[in-house]
Amino acid sequence: MTTSANRTRAISLYRGVLQAARQTFMGDQATNQAWRSHMRTHFRSAKEEQDAEKLEMFFKEAEDIVRVLKSNVVQGAWRDESQAYRLRMTSDTELGSYEATKAGREAQLEALRAAKGTMDTAQKCSSSASSSNSSRTSRRPFSTSCSSPLRAPLTSTATSSFPRAFSTSSRALELPYKKGSTPPLPRPVPKFPSTIILSDGSSIRLTTTSPRSLQRLTRDPTNHPLWNPSMERRGGAGDEDESGRLSRFRKRFQNLDQATPQASAGAGAGAGAEAGATAPAPARKSQQWDQSDLEWMSGGREARAGSAVVEKRTKGKK
Repeated sequence: MTTSANRTRAISLYRGVLQAARQTFMGDQATNQAWRSHMRTHFRSAKEEQDAEKLEMFFKEAEDIVRVLKSNVVQGAWRDESQAYRLRMTSDTELGSYEATKAGREAQLEALRAAKGTMDTAQKCSSSASSSNSSRTSRRPFSTSCSSPLRAPLTSTATSSFPRAFSTSSRALELPYKKGSTPPLPRPVPKFPSTIILSDGSSIRLTTTSPRSLQRLTRDPTNHPLWNPSMERRGGAGDEDESGRLSRFRKRFQNLDQATPQASAGAGAGAGAEAGATAPAPARKSQQWDQSDLEWMSGGREARAGSAVVEKRTKGKK
């Protein structure tokens, strides 16, 4: 370095490299000291250089080192409480600050607005050209029909039924809302919540777009003498239902428990009086257990005394 300008530039670059390294390797004295000694040796080797091109390359390399140290997170700080490295994020890193990101976003929005403006202008020009063409084509049938008065009704009916393609296309391009205003929000999706009780007693709440079908009973099925026989002993609830299958069930089996001990006692007395005689058959056939005991469940008709059950007549030939 023969000139004072090169010497001054080298000194400023050396100070910039040391300052950037001190900021980057903050808290790591060993790395900072090693980097300082390396750069001192590097700059001393360039002190003896006399070639201008090689000096310019050396200065450019030093500037690149300063830029890399400022713009990149090359090392993190060790944190004893978390036992991990923490990256140093500054305003000069490659990720950039919030202001830099905001400025880039504003530039993108401006480019989009400019592109949209050119598209709107082109669309207006095309719509005006199409409207002028439609007006020209709509005048031609009336000019030809005016030459002969006899053909005027025919041409009028033909023109009334002729579709106007340009007018329909211009209506299709119209937006449902005004330009510049925000579009209307879509209709909300209906949601139906439901509570599910788990086996451990806890409950979770789920939300679905399809409602669950709920069938509420008008009467509790457990509030019935056949389901809960102890109700009669408590208060006689449910005695109002004395029709249908329950009535037939009670009429058939309400005296069964009382008739069984009496029949067994009479059979024992007769056996003691007449030895070797056979026991008489029971008087009531209804006390014998057979398939007819389940008639109260089948929902069929009950045969009255002295009359047989009449079969239902069917249509057609026998």
